[in-house]
Amino acid sequence: HVSAKRYLCLREEGYYERLSEASKITLKHQGGIMSEAEASQLEKDPRWQAVLRCRTYDEAAKEEGKKIPEISSFMGALRSMIEAEEENK
Repeated sequence: HVSAKRYLCLREEGYYERLSEASKITLKHQGGIMSEAEASQLEKDPRWQAVLRCRTYDEAAKEEGKKIPEISSFMGALRSMIEAEEENK
């Protein structure tokens, strides 16, 4: 989650400016905006796009009044991911 925030501050124009003041302060303690070298390394990980999606989902969850699906609607996808991960061990 922290890596995604640091990465998005580097790669996505305007991302840093959209952070809350509290998030900007914690970013400093979390290592600041990610370096090109760090970002390049993460981009090689096939799971990295999923990590970034989780960050955006988390941010979307902060919108008051936003309708979200029941957790049960995600169970099939979660099982598939777990099974795929177990097969790759």
